[in-house]
Amino acid sequence: TSLPALRMRMSIIMATASHYGVQRLFKDLLKLHVLPEGGYATLGGIDIKDIETHHLRNNVHVLDRPTFVEMTIREYLALSCKETASRRMVAALETVGLTNTIATFDRGLDTPIASTGYPLSAVELQQLKLANALLEQPRILVLSRLFDLLDPIPLQRAITELREQAYSTVIYFSNRQIDLGFDRFLYLEAHQQRYFDNFSDFCAAANHIPPRALGLDRGLAAATTYPAGE
Repeated sequence: TSLPALRMRMSIIMATASHYGVQRLFKDLLKLHVLPEGGYATLGGIDIKDIETHHLRNNVHVLDRPTFVEMTIREYLALSCKETASRRMVAALETVGLTNTIATFDRGLDTPIASTGYPLSAVELQQLKLANALLEQPRILVLSRLFDLLDPIPLQRAITELREQAYSTVIYFSNRQIDLGFDRFLYLEAHQQRYFDNFSDFCAAANHIPPRALGLDRGLAAATTYPAGE
């Protein structure tokens, strides 16, 4: 089974884990680097073992590294967007708030980026990776806590755009104390996973500080508990 053929409910999810090992295991399962020791895991209603590994790994993108493969900004974005579509590149860069920075570079989009991200800052490098994700539209996009470094406004714009594209499921592991407009909230523990429709209850479960809302009323809480591996 190929991943694009699956019927998947698109969703923008904020997540946290009881400890980093649980988060790492979750990402490894998504990429089929490890298999469930018991029971089964499903994706889009299909047993994950029945999905072609090549298709799965090509359609699940995990952004959790502070490093970069050396190339120009244009070359990097062209991996997800043909070079003739420079308008889409610029639009994605505007969404994540990076156009003003790139405008200061003598070579603009043709500026080489080192493996460390230079001349971009650590935050700007993550903005660039997020712009690439907007262009690539993976079926599943996993963001790490590195994206907590970003200003919430451009990140919220990117989340809104991903929702409008209605193609990608986004799982953002975060310690933010604000709701950026997520559809659901996921708390991963060693023996269970819990979903919440309410940010306050999610924060309470994860022992977070009470949230500062962005004026988003999430209504009544609705938490659901699933056994690990489902």
